[in-house]
Amino acid sequence: MSNPSQLKQLLSSPSIPLNDEFDIALLTANDLPDICKMLDDPEVSKYLFFAPSPHEVYQGYFQPIIEEIEKAKSENRLPNTVNLIIRHKDTNQFCGEIGLAPIDFHPGNYEIGYQIPTHVWGKGLATLGCQFMTLIAFDDLEAHKVTADCYAGNMGSARVLEKSGYIQEGCSKGYYQDANRSDDKLYFGMTKAQFDTMQS
Repeated sequence: MSNPSQLKQLLSSPSIPLNDEFDIALLTANDLPDICKMLDDPEVSKYLFFAPSPHEVYQGYFQPIIEEIEKAKSENRLPNTVNLIIRHKDTNQFCGEIGLAPIDFHPGNYEIGYQIPTHVWGKGLATLGCQFMTLIAFDDLEAHKVTADCYAGNMGSARVLEKSGYIQEGCSKGYYQDANRSDDKLYFGMTKAQFDTMQS
């Protein structure tokens, strides 16, 4: 789990423990091939509106985040956007990505998201990563609200958010529509007050 110094530790260390089996680290350019491979998997991209896409799209999204993290390190400050990578302690195998991004024009509001490759589904990594990043949001970045969303059909993602303390706040009917299906969009959130109550 996290504490108020975890993000600073990540800025000064290659990685820190997530649990006894997995480490967590800030995103680097070396992680991009693993992220692209994960997002190419139809099972992973099934409930992602931005995938599958050409790798240039993923690189165009993640490269500015990588540059911001590197700049924050050089300036000895916290990054505006935090993306974390989970890897196996012993094998260094890529095991997932968690992102926390500020919401434009709303200081103190952040959005959390995560993707986990299929080979580690069922190990609770998405929940661990979501909880870890939520603590960073409120303890390190002093968020007052963190939000998330998922497809209504993505029951696994909804369970991750619920286990992490997020409350379903709404549903947009028929939000996702393509040639093959229609699905609703579920909205989740947690305020600083709710976080503090959960921690006490």
